[in-house]
Amino acid sequence: MLTFDDSPMLYLALCNLLLIFVGILSLYPFLNFKVFQDSRFIIAAICVYALLFMMWRLPVVVFNEVLNLDESVFIVGAMTLAQDPLYWESVDGCTSGPFSFYIITVFCQVFGQPYDYISARIVGIILMAGSLIFNFLTLQRLFSTGIAFSSLFPAVAFLSTTRYFDFVHFSSEHLPIFLLSIMAYLYACIHHQIAAKSSTIFAFGLVAGSVIFTKLQAIPIALLLTLITYWIVFQKDPKTFTKQAFWLTLGGILVPSCLLFIAFWYNFADKIWIYY
Repeated sequence: MLTFDDSPMLYLALCNLLLIFVGILSLYPFLNFKVFQDSRFIIAAICVYALLFMMWRLPVVVFNEVLNLDESVFIVGAMTLAQDPLYWESVDGCTSGPFSFYIITVFCQVFGQPYDYISARIVGIILMAGSLIFNFLTLQRLFSTGIAFSSLFPAVAFLSTTRYFDFVHFSSEHLPIFLLSIMAYLYACIHHQIAAKSSTIFAFGLVAGSVIFTKLQAIPIALLLTLITYWIVFQKDPKTFTKQAFWLTLGGILVPSCLLFIAFWYNFADKIWIYY
């Protein structure tokens, strides 16, 4: 396993040089060069952003010691679910939903990784990177590629360089923010389409229904985005609103319905009401 000393000067110097380079790169919309409009350049720029983020976060990822008590709760909860997968019977995450625990369990089981702080932070960094990518795609669809790059840099710079433990350990916010970022992107797709596609609307509802079981505090945000999407769909074509609303509602209730069916089948539905 890669290790770092207390002051990896050369490594941090390279990280800072890359940060400066990405900062200059984010100013490209103010430069009238044709290369900046090329799709290959955009993909390369996104890869550079991802490289910057990964390099800055790597020393924290391989630091196999507790940074926050919540992180320990998720690791132990994920470890418990590997043996007893019925959430709310074996694990109680308070306002954190089951999916935030299961995602660590799935990662460790699929890739054969130990249930430790390194695995949890790898999951966290993947979700953070995914959130940034979907936020970029959302801004690109709603505004422009230039605005997307310029807006993304402050977030990447902050999340890369911060040492505040609440931003570098795995937390209950990683998964809901990732799903909300997907919802925002799907909303941008629906808003951009002349006639909203049923598949996109269904996917939006499916993600919205999944947010419910990641963290209670994320539900109002998902609900507001969903209500706005209903209104956008109605505005686009009132004649097909009933059909599109059906697909949106079906996607939204599919995940909760499946979980409630499992809860009734295994006789722990009352625990969902009590503990969540």
